[in-house]
Amino acid sequence: MRAYVGIPLSGTPEIISVLERLHSIRGLRTEKSDKLHSTLLFFADIGTPRARQVCQALESLKEAKFTIQYSAITGFPSEAGARVIVVLIDSPELTRIYNDLSGKIGIKEERQFIPHLTLARTRGERVNIARILENTSLTSGGTEEVIQISLYESTLKPEGAEHVPVCTHQFM
Repeated sequence: MRAYVGIPLSGTPEIISVLERLHSIRGLRTEKSDKLHSTLLFFADIGTPRARQVCQALESLKEAKFTIQYSAITGFPSEAGARVIVVLIDSPELTRIYNDLSGKIGIKEERQFIPHLTLARTRGERVNIARILENTSLTSGGTEEVIQISLYESTLKPEGAEHVPVCTHQFM
């Protein structure tokens, strides 16, 4: 199954406003506001034994509820040639959880983990973030409390991906 470990998020009013602005731009596929999340780990193909291992690793987390701070809007892999538009998240807790889970399930990513909330993806061509967001800013992204983490099965469909929790761990 295609799956990911993610933190469900609702965004702040300002982030939802930016998301609505992006929705009106041709060539972008925006995330639905009810499916916002921060992905920590992605699995292109994960079997049942590995999914069980990931669920056990989630249950072993000792993290308490915590607050994240949304910061700047940027693009991956770069602002000048973005395929993905994101809001960066300032959170030492997310980085700590990512490192803890990666160690427990034996994953070594080639690229550095950058906590973020995906807002939109391009439909092919790379875009220049500055040009797309010339009338949009995120002066204060705000904060949001994180209360849980899940392993989600992600099924691609014509109308968009469907995310179904396989297991969920509540932070105390």
